[in-house]
Amino acid sequence: MKKLSPILYNPSRNEFSVILKEAYSENMLTYGISFIEQNKFNIYEYENEKLMCSHMNTSENDPLVKRFKQTLDFQRIEHTIHSFEEKMKRQLQIENATFEGKDEKNRFILSCDVISPLFNDDLTFYPIEELNAGSFDVIKKNKIHIRFNKDKQQYTNIKSDFHKHYTHRTFVQDITELIVKDPRVRVRMLVN
Repeated sequence: MKKLSPILYNPSRNEFSVILKEAYSENMLTYGISFIEQNKFNIYEYENEKLMCSHMNTSENDPLVKRFKQTLDFQRIEHTIHSFEEKMKRQLQIENATFEGKDEKNRFILSCDVISPLFNDDLTFYPIEELNAGSFDVIKKNKIHIRFNKDKQQYTNIKSDFHKHYTHRTFVQDITELIVKDPRVRVRMLVN
């Protein structure tokens, strides 16, 4: 396998994507791969630029994914994505962490202001290997509301248009972890 495109992050879809080419093939076989979550992929197979097959929500146990994972290029891609996500998680900063209450299904409603730089929605895809400090903006309306089910460890962004500012796939989970660490929020969650 050979990487044909930069690794791209799409905040609106909250996924990474890349195009790989089959190294030894008489026909032009390429794969568009979307990294939708940890060890979950959407794979699009092309032959001579014609879509032949789609594998949606594929796990790491799929034979095609297993074959990809054996290649050095794919391993480098996964390492680059993992490193990028760890970097973005470390850079997250919030203030005004608040416990807003509970919803009708007994899930916590939490909010905060995200003060770390975020993606602006001007671009659809960001090449993560080329990003620098100028790639991010401080968004003025950066309050995020999260619905959190503590028992199931489920995190949901309530405000529908905030997703276009995400910096990585576990953005909402990482923000929730920062909110829950706030002592005032912790106490409110314990007594409610």
